[in-house]
Order: sequence, then C-alpha cells, then structure tokens
Amino acid sequence: MRVNRAIATSVLAVMALSVTACSSGGPSAGDASDTGEDVVRIGFFNPIGANVVTAANLKGVEDEAAKWGATVTSLDANFDQATQISQMQDAIASQQYDAWVVMPVNGVAVADTVKQAIEAGIVVVADWNNIGSDLASIEPQVEGITSVVAQPFGDQGQYIAEAIVSGCEDIDPCDAVYMPGSFNQRSEQVRIDALSAVIADYPNIVLHTSADGNFETAAAQAAANDTMLAIPGVDVFATPGDQMALGIVSAVEDAGRQDEIKVISAGTSEKTVQMVRDGSLFADIVALPYSEGVYSTRYAIQAVLGEGDVPPFLNSLDLSPIGPIATKETLSTGDGVDFVGEYEG
Repeated sequence: MRVNRAIATSVLAVMALSVTACSSGGPSAGDASDTGEDVVRIGFFNPIGANVVTAANLKGVEDEAAKWGATVTSLDANFDQATQISQMQDAIASQQYDAWVVMPVNGVAVADTVKQAIEAGIVVVADWNNIGSDLASIEPQVEGITSVVAQPFGDQGQYIAEAIVSGCEDIDPCDAVYMPGSFNQRSEQVRIDALSAVIADYPNIVLHTSADGNFETAAAQAAANDTMLAIPGVDVFATPGDQMALGIVSAVEDAGRQDEIKVISAGTSEKTVQMVRDGSLFADIVALPYSEGVYSTRYAIQAVLGEGDVPPFLNSLDLSPIGPIATKETLSTGDGVDFVGEYEG
C-alpha cells in the first residue's frame, strides 16, 4: 500500500451518527402480559431523535416491546452527552424503568452512569454502539451490562477495505480515496486503522484520505469536488456513511466520471441499496438499525423476566441475509432480492 494524505479544504467536522438469530424470537407463554405481572417498562436513551437511523432503531424497539406487552419511553439527548447523562441520572432516581436500551452519545462518557444504573437493579443493553473505552470491541466493558448489540467499527473498516480491493482489481496503480465522517471522532481512527491494515497487503493500491464529509451530503459533495481536483486519477471513492456517499455520487456525476470512479458506502439505506442495484454505488456495507433495536429490546425484556439465554453481545452483521456487503451479486441471491434496507436515506 502506498499512502498519500491529500486533505482538501472543507467545513469543520462535527459529531454525528453516522442469518441466524442468536435467541428465539418473541414472548413465551410466561411473559408479563400473560401472567398478570407488572408490564416491563423500557427507557430508550437515544443520541438524537431527528435522525433516520435513530428512527429505524426506535421502530425496532417499539415493535419488539409491543410483542411482549412492554412500554417504551424515548429520551432524546439532542446529541449532547451531558443531557443524556442527566436523563439517566433522573431515571435512576425515579426508578421509572425496569430496563434501559441505550444508544450512547458517547460510550465512554456514560459508562459510570450506566454502572450506577446496574447497581440500582436496572437492566441495561447497549444498542448501536458499545459503552466503554474500547471502541474496537463490542464485548461488554461495564460489569453487569446485560448485552451489547452493535457492529464493531473495525469490522466496518475491514469491509470497506475489502470493497476497495475489489474495486481496484486489475488496476495498477489504483488511486483509492477514503472520506472520513470526522477525524475528531475516536471511532473514525478505529475504522481507518482496520482499513489500512487490509490495504497494506495490496501494493497496487494508493490510499488517500480526503477532508471530512461531516456525515452530510453537501459537505461530502464539496470535499469530493476538491479531492478530484487534487487527485485527478481517482479510481475508487469510499466513505463510512450513506449521507456522504450521496454527496460523492453527485460530485462524480457532475464531473461526468460515473463510469470511471467506483463509489463505496456504508449504511444500506433504502435509497443506497437501490443505488447498488442500478450501479450508482459499487458496494455498501450493511447496517441494520431496526434489527438492532429489536434484539436489544428482546434481550432487555428477557433479562427482566428471567427468560431465555441472553448472549453477552451480538454482532448485528450476523443478522444480515446478504452478508456484510451489499453488491449487485449479493443482492441477486435468493435472500438478497428481498433485501431493501432498514431505514430511509
């Protein structure tokens, strides 16, 4: 791998969001609604409600809770970690929830408060991102946490790299550009490290990085335009978010280079899955926010009721019917033809 960091001018980075079941689904005859026991009360702590990924995750939480006769209260932190911690502290004091499903704003920052909740007898499941300091792992890091349902950031970097390798096949040299969501996020470095480790074995690939895409379509389009001017021979353009991929595709099409540059994304929104089918995107790393909401809630309720075996963690990619990467080939399989993505994008 030859590496050249070509950072184009862009706006300041901001924080953003970017098979086989491991447990039997749905309630048994012994659930709370059937036995007359108190209904399980779930607090869904989310980073920001005005987000399509959060909305899909909440839908999964609510749908699974309804099967068990459980209630769900959604608490929107508006992407402020202090707000989320305050919400958690209030919930510990009031004891109004039997279980928490937590999409953390910052998994490191909320760890101590989550530990306090567990000590207070509240069931906690981490959803979408882990809680703790090791961002590369989805294994539990807070003692007593019930389960973690997420996709490791390193896995995402690895699969983006594998798609780059496929896109660079028979091209030597192959100029591949990676557009991060935000260099300010520690999770981005985990992704880049995993990506670089794979690319290192392919001497034909010259890996560049562009300016941040900020998880925004307009910012990504501007950064892609600057990058194509700085690196005229771009062959592959990859990014870890569908919002940014839409901006890159627009820049590539405006430049009339859609037949020359392969664009790789991560997220598999309904829109980008269709773009893979029609060839506008070369590949898209799978994300399953609805399914993560379903399994996080199922495990939380099972733990409250003392039912079934709850795994300590679940890699949501194991739930994908098409494997980790959406391509024309994987979307053409028996299961792939029915895969449409789990959220609007």
